[in-house]
Amino acid sequence: MYYHAAYIWLQTRLASNESVYDELTAHFEGLVEHADVFVKAKASENPTFTFEIGAVRQLAYLSK
Repeated sequence: MYYHAAYIWLQTRLASNESVYDELTAHFEGLVEHADVFVKAKASENPTFTFEIGAVRQLAYLSK
């Protein structure tokens, strides 16, 4: 997840238009796939309180 999120950020940080995101579809798909694996792995653990945000920060790219 971190790789895809960082790659997307680095490729778009200086972009003057939003069409640059269209070229990164494969990285967005990879981000979602890895987040799915992460969430499923965490679901099998006993729930405990933590300050870790998990997959939320990386998935923030999808809401923009």
